[in-house]
Amino acid sequence: MRSLVYFLLICSGAVLAKDSQLSSADKLTDNNVITIAAARLSHLVEEDQSGIYQKIFKQASARTSFETREIFLPYRRALLEFEHEKVDCTYSFTEVLERSLGESAIIFSYPLGAFSFHIFTRNNSPVITKLSQLANLNIGAINGQEHYYLNSLPPTLHNKLKLLNTDKQGVDMLALKRLDAYVGALPDLIPYLASLSYDPEFVLYKSFDRITCHNNPKNQAFLNELTAALQAMKVAGDYQMIAGELYIDF
Repeated sequence: MRSLVYFLLICSGAVLAKDSQLSSADKLTDNNVITIAAARLSHLVEEDQSGIYQKIFKQASARTSFETREIFLPYRRALLEFEHEKVDCTYSFTEVLERSLGESAIIFSYPLGAFSFHIFTRNNSPVITKLSQLANLNIGAINGQEHYYLNSLPPTLHNKLKLLNTDKQGVDMLALKRLDAYVGALPDLIPYLASLSYDPEFVLYKSFDRITCHNNPKNQAFLNELTAALQAMKVAGDYQMIAGELYIDF
């Protein structure tokens, strides 16, 4: 289970190795092959493909006539690869890419899940119920995800977010009092809720995670088949069975 400024985050040989998967020699022209950028969403999209969305997608895509190839990339890098048309599709980012590229350039599947952004504090700390409480607080967030909810925050906070790489890092920094508040999403943070406080009614942004693709005939044909499979899985209860405690109905 959101004009973009991007920074290339090629920080290690491992990332460079993954980038080589998208070299000119390896660009895919087969009309039945779909390449998908995958950026980490805690417990939903993971590098080892153990994420809930990946499991749902794997089952659904197996029911289509297309082959899919997934490339795991850092969050902002996944956006860049999509914008530069080096991949056909990506997990999530639907509204972010619609704002960047235009609604007519983007097509998307039936949802993989629903999500909502909230402001979290340490367990037993004051719950954030209004934006005015954020003044003078040290606030963390996942690098790249701020594009979903930034317009919901006061402009004075836009450049003050401490941008992090993982939710676990944010939760740990809260526990160590290196952060006062953390902007994160559900269901991503459900496994950490025992150590957090938040107001479920105070929502910065909510929407759906989908498979988001460039608008062209091949991708539209793929999404037509994928959506039919996803809808059948949702009706059959497969989503809830796969997601377990992280399931959010929609």
